[in-house]
Amino acid sequence: MIDIEQIYNEYLTDKSNKNRQERYADNEKWYHASNAGRCYKIHWYSTRGTTQDVPSLKQNRIFEMGNIIHESFQKALIFKFGDKVFNEQEITIPRLNVRGFIDSVLPEFFLEQLGITATLIYDIKSMNSFSWKFKYGLVKNRKAQSGLAEIQLGTYALGLSESKSSNVLLPFNVVEPIIMNLVNYKKDDSQLKIELAQRKCMIQAEQYWEEAKLFMQQHTMKEPMPVTTVGCPRLSWECNYCSYAGTCNSPLYKKSTGDDN
Repeated sequence: MIDIEQIYNEYLTDKSNKNRQERYADNEKWYHASNAGRCYKIHWYSTRGTTQDVPSLKQNRIFEMGNIIHESFQKALIFKFGDKVFNEQEITIPRLNVRGFIDSVLPEFFLEQLGITATLIYDIKSMNSFSWKFKYGLVKNRKAQSGLAEIQLGTYALGLSESKSSNVLLPFNVVEPIIMNLVNYKKDDSQLKIELAQRKCMIQAEQYWEEAKLFMQQHTMKEPMPVTTVGCPRLSWECNYCSYAGTCNSPLYKKSTGDDN
């Protein structure tokens, strides 16, 4: 019999490796915008080419589900707006050493209800029922959110806003205001929530990256990286989801003992 599970796992691993090579080869010096708001040591490891932990087979499938949802939304925008939409748009912020990819951008978009022309950006997040409950469930079940998605969106908006002054070439004109949209998709039953991020996210993003850059300047190549220090980690739970956990040896990391298949 054909081992379809093994074939799928091999396919996902190959796809992930090719995507990483395409996006990040020869760009190791940049901090990744997708890590906005996270532990500063992530940038320390990534810019030094540290080998990441190998994701479990289950994690690979979870990542792929997120990719499928992303691609579906991006195709829908192309279906509606054609070549007016820019998916996976690369942005850089040279002064902060940040590089990333925006899920979708609709530049110079006229909002009839407001009577203005703006730049619309979309970041798509897939969530499980556990995370959804804490964000959108009964009020008594809700918990304060990390704000990582908003800081990431703010990073993208900051990159677009500064593109002209930074001499960063883009395939479109950036028109202010930049309206940041967070698309949250619940994987369990396909519920959908769209949120508008506030402009303060750009300020928070700038502050975070300035702090991260300062941290990196204080920890040179020759110095050993402390296990824990200010901003490492920034959130108590993130060590358990970090791709450098095996290298870092953080005392906050709890190795999973569950089913990885």
